[in-house]
Amino acid sequence: MFGYTAEEIIGNSIQQLIPVEMHNEEDMILTKLKSGARIDHYETTRIKLEV
Repeated sequence: MFGYTAEEIIGNSIQQLIPVEMHNEEDMILTKLKSGARIDHYETTRIKLEV
């Protein structure tokens, strides 16, 4: 989906796909989910491997 091979992505952090300026947003979402909160709709941007 993002252009990475399984070897390039498996075992690595999801942060690899998230633009640096959005890392805090991901932390906030994960904290909400861990506390049991529900997220109804979420749009985001991810990094695609350019070849």
